[in-house]
Amino acid sequence: MRAGWTQFDSYDIGVPEPAIYVVVRDGACFHTGDNLGGYEVDQVLALGPDITTRYVEALVRAVAADTGGDAYDALMRYLERFDNDADRSAFIEELARLRAGINPDQLRPDAARTDPTQAAPDPVGFWDAYCSGGALIDFDRRRLMVFTYQLDPGPRLAFLDALTRTWPGWDVEWAFRWMFDLAAYPGVTPPVAPKNRSRDDLDELVTDLADLDDDDPRAVVTVAAGGTIRAYEVPAYEPVPWAVGPSLLGLLREDQRTAGPEQRPIMGLHLDVDRTRAGLWTTRWWYDIDEWWTRIWPGWSLQLWGDRADEQVARTDGALVLPRVDLAEEIERYGRRLDHLWSTRVREERSGPADPKSPADVVDLSRAEYLEARRQATTR
Repeated sequence: MRAGWTQFDSYDIGVPEPAIYVVVRDGACFHTGDNLGGYEVDQVLALGPDITTRYVEALVRAVAADTGGDAYDALMRYLERFDNDADRSAFIEELARLRAGINPDQLRPDAARTDPTQAAPDPVGFWDAYCSGGALIDFDRRRLMVFTYQLDPGPRLAFLDALTRTWPGWDVEWAFRWMFDLAAYPGVTPPVAPKNRSRDDLDELVTDLADLDDDDPRAVVTVAAGGTIRAYEVPAYEPVPWAVGPSLLGLLREDQRTAGPEQRPIMGLHLDVDRTRAGLWTTRWWYDIDEWWTRIWPGWSLQLWGDRADEQVARTDGALVLPRVDLAEEIERYGRRLDHLWSTRVREERSGPADPKSPADVVDLSRAEYLEARRQATTR
């Protein structure tokens, strides 16, 4: 069973979550990926460049093995986790689309290929996928670029804090433009351009904003107009607030008003109506917003604030107060997240031989190696 088929806190796992890794070393570039690796991107990177390198190398071997003659058996193990035929079928279709060289017809036992040299995965599949996590690792320039969908704001801060210690001497940055940042990196030439996922919402007519459920990721929208400032708490997705355009102003409701949300939002949008200026921040990504902003918000200027929520708060004159993050508490919690993946994967704790299709197994960490890496990641 892959490490992805588990549950950690609020993350209910059981669908494909692709990850992509782009590596630059000695002037050369290669990329690989994993259709379930999106769940564990941060847990790998948090342990530093040496363990990450071992993981990526293991991933290359695992991907090749997983698309060989035993692909059908591997998939059957994955499918045991689904409750109904419809979900199983949807998984197979998605996996077939993402992993080049396999299609649904080829997943039958009598059609499974036996020559692994003919089963090497086409890396186009990962550039063409909706990857929920990924990294660009440039050993030549000592630069690390990362994105992941799996972390709420608190654990994300703990993760980024860990990288400052486990990647000493490296420039670490968040890929706010998602895979577009990886594709635009010097020396990287993707076989296909990432899909413009942000465009999915742009041409839809939005007539209302959904109500918030307790576990929904949320956004805060602040509106400055006529000398007053109002703050609203809205769903972060379906649609993303900044993909709606100026009509968003007419959709915000009184029952969405807030002065201080109880949960930390994952993104924010500030609208200065009198000056037709907008600013936004996020702990996720905004895709290629620079390419379509003027079409959706004609006449509005835009400032991108990275993940700096304080930029929005500072413009609200006290109308918005965000809950603080206890970094020490989040670091302790993040240590448990690392344990969740690695504690049963270290050499001394595995109940059986290493699974050649599980990079976390093939890395073959000793308990001592893991505990030292964990100590660096979680000790300030």
